[in-house]
Amino acid sequence: MSLRFPATRICSFAEFESWAQNMRTTFDQRWLYEQKQIESGLSASRAGTCALCLAPTIFHSDAPPEGRNWREEMNCDCPKNLNNRQRALLHFLSARVGVAAGQTIALVGRESAIEPPLCDSGMRVIRLSRLVNGRLAMADQAVELLICDDYLQYVPLAPVLLHELSRVVQPRGRLLLSVPFDVGSAVTRSRLVDLPRTAADTSEPLHLFGWDLLDTLRGLGFADVAAHFYWSDEFGYLGPFNMIISGERLP
Repeated sequence: MSLRFPATRICSFAEFESWAQNMRTTFDQRWLYEQKQIESGLSASRAGTCALCLAPTIFHSDAPPEGRNWREEMNCDCPKNLNNRQRALLHFLSARVGVAAGQTIALVGRESAIEPPLCDSGMRVIRLSRLVNGRLAMADQAVELLICDDYLQYVPLAPVLLHELSRVVQPRGRLLLSVPFDVGSAVTRSRLVDLPRTAADTSEPLHLFGWDLLDTLRGLGFADVAAHFYWSDEFGYLGPFNMIISGERLP
């Protein structure tokens, strides 16, 4: 059982601009509401519902309200203790994709707090930490579901990793991406670094992705590629333009 995931599906920059224009009043209202949470001091602790536990919870943020994004750091007080983005990924996975015990899922990148809940649900979890000589340590079309959470921006060879994500996903398998995304840019902006092909991932973000990322995924063999923009006061999904990118691997 899963609660509905509160999101709007957007497939292109043009579609986003039209939607954002129509939603301008709503966005302004949300911004004013969140500003009031800061002013009242409620941002650090607020009641809501954990969409994963299906139970009342208290969302708590240790990040200062004047910080870059205190809303993303709002953790639930459930045993999972996940932040906004982590809860949303698992919520989306359950409500929009559907998972079952025994399925194989690969997590690409650094250790993530979403791994234990996936294991607890009975899924077979494989973690692929990084590219080695330009490849992920997995056979072709080996996984049904792949999540790359808050990692792609640290990989100097991001196009190579995207190609590898496409290679290892089974036909009709699903890919979920969480990345820093500039909703107002048609193109990705990357910082140049002088690193060899096998260099380790950086500690600072190298890429700020734009809408061309969706086209790149389509060119790599993914269909139904879309950005899912989500917001919910009840579920603790606050902040501007929270989003998850998803796609289905073509046969």
